[in-house]
Amino acid sequence: MVAFFCGLIPSLLIAESIKLLDLQERNAESAIEALKEYEPEMAKVVRSDSGGVVSIKAKELVPGDVVEVSGWYMHVVRSYGTCPCS
Repeated sequence: MVAFFCGLIPSLLIAESIKLLDLQERNAESAIEALKEYEPEMAKVVRSDSGGVVSIKAKELVPGDVVEVSGWYMHVVRSYGTCPCS
């Protein structure tokens, strides 16, 4: 009888752990989907070849672009989109 419970308890703990992992994964996926709503489609950048601030698609940002963010300027250090120059 004791051997039965010694095998049952770890099995129940593993099953609960799997349920919690599944719940966390679903919560993370819904959080990512919610964050995608805040992703801008357009970005204002300062490019020397255009002579000032221009609006481009956000996925066309490349490293080296200077991005205008509500009156402030930020440099793009890394871009995860496709680079139109390659």
